[in-house]
Amino acid sequence: MLMHMDKALLSLIMGLTGYLLGSVMFAYLLPKTMSNVDVRKYGDGNPGAYNVHLCSSKPLVFFCAGLDILKGFLPVFIAYTFLGLTGWQLFLPMVGPVLGHLFPGMLHFRGGKGICTAFGVMMGLLPDKLYALMWAACILVLLPIVHDHRRLILISIAIFVPLCFLVVQSIELNMCVVSVAVLVLSRHLKETKETAGKT
Repeated sequence: MLMHMDKALLSLIMGLTGYLLGSVMFAYLLPKTMSNVDVRKYGDGNPGAYNVHLCSSKPLVFFCAGLDILKGFLPVFIAYTFLGLTGWQLFLPMVGPVLGHLFPGMLHFRGGKGICTAFGVMMGLLPDKLYALMWAACILVLLPIVHDHRRLILISIAIFVPLCFLVVQSIELNMCVVSVAVLVLSRHLKETKETAGKT
C-alpha cells in the first residue's frame, strides 16, 4: 500500500518519522535512567554522546553513539531502499532526524551537535558501507587527538561532505547532503557565538 502512495506524501511521512526518532535523546535518557546522571551538567551542557564519556563508562558512550547513528540511518535507509524515494524526495527524510536531534521537543528544543545522527543519515544512502566506515575510522582516530570537540565537528564535516559527493552521484542528493552539513555547522556556530557572548 505504501508503494502506491504519492512520493511527496511518503517524503513528508518519513521526514516527520525521522524528526520524532531523532528527537529521542538516548545520550540523555540512558545515563539518566541507569545512573540518575544528567549529562547536561557536564562538558558543553548538551545532551549528546560527547558528554556521556565525561560522566559514564565507555561501553555506554559507544552504545549511545550507535543509537544516535541508527536513528539517522533508519528513516533514510527505508525511504531510499524500500520506498524508492530519490533526489529531492529524500530531503525531508535526511534532514528530519538531524533536526530532531538538534531541536528535540522532549528537551525544550535544546539538543546535541548531530554528528553521529548525520553520519547515520549518510550511511542510509550508501549501497557500499566502506566509505561510511572510512569516515567513522577517521573520527575515531581523531577523537583522542582533538580534545576540542568543536574543532572535531568542523573536521568531521570536512570529511563528511566530500565522501558523500564521491558516493552519491546525484546533484539533488549532494545538495541534501550539504543541507545536513549546514544544519550541523550552524548549530556549532550558534553555540560558539553564545559561548563568546558569555566571556
